Amino acid sequence: MNKHLRCPLCAHENLTFKFSTKDYFLTGEEFDVHQCGFCGLQITNPFPDDLASIAYYQSQNYYSHPGKSLNPLALIYQLIRRWNVASKTRLLKKYCDSGNILDIGAGSGSFLESCQNAGFSVMGIEKDQNARNYCSTRLGLHVISPEHDSQIDESSQDAITLWHVLEHIHDLHDNIEKIKLWMKPGAYLVLALPNPESPDALFYGKYWAGWDVPRHLYHFSSDTMRFLGKRNNLRLVNIVPMRWDAFYVSILSEQYRGKSLTALRGLYHGLKSNFKAESCGNFSSLIYVFQKPEN
Repeated sequence: MNKHLRCPLCAHENLTFKFSTKDYFLTGEEFDVHQCGFCGLQITNPFPDDLASIAYYQSQNYYSHPGKSLNPLALIYQLIRRWNVASKTRLLKKYCDSGNILDIGAGSGSFLESCQNAGFSVMGIEKDQNARNYCSTRLGLHVISPEHDSQIDESSQDAITLWHVLEHIHDLHDNIEKIKLWMKPGAYLVLALPNPESPDALFYGKYWAGWDVPRHLYHFSSDTMRFLGKRNNLRLVNIVPMRWDAFYVSILSEQYRGKSLTALRGLYHGLKSNFKAESCGNFSSLIYVFQKPEN
């Protein structure tokens, strides 16, 4: 386990204990969450190193990778993902009509496939070998492992996307530096993240599925993301809600706290979360669109 004494984002030592929660998805192990008093980043602390973390993804029901699970929540996830893929592609087209797209954490490649069909030149990075094989053999996509990211040229990408991925990346600083290096001047960086300040996060507390410890190493509020942008000289262009996530996360959270009628309860609290978020902007998940300066 890696114990952080400094904030991985701003390097300040002002980390304070916030609460403890469990890996409700897989192992039942308990983890602490600390918060930086300077930039607001919340950290699963300690969290497993890169090699040890592999064990926490070894489940047939880990939804972002291809599989044959008939788990009802996995089926709900797949249905929502199909709608989200089309929505993500439309969003990207608003900022970038064509060019090179790099998707980090490509998973089973559905977003890259959609972008390719929309006329983009696509490439992906994915840690999971089974997912990479699926992308290559079933979809004909160029998806590489993180160890081979030297294949990506500097200033070669018109847009880089990370859909619920940044919270999983171990070396936050070095990876953001790489991403900026790969971006062309004027290129866009699109980041989707769970929002720990959403109404559903506040309602479910330690049972909120968006914590997903220890797979989620970091937990970003919108203020922390604004800090991240300024610190890295990236202009925040837009923040876009992901309304469907509130329903899926709420259903899973109901399951974690052992309630009956999980689907009905989850749908109710997901709807309630979205209703509250309309006035404050704190939806269950948010998409942050950043732009690299032209010069």
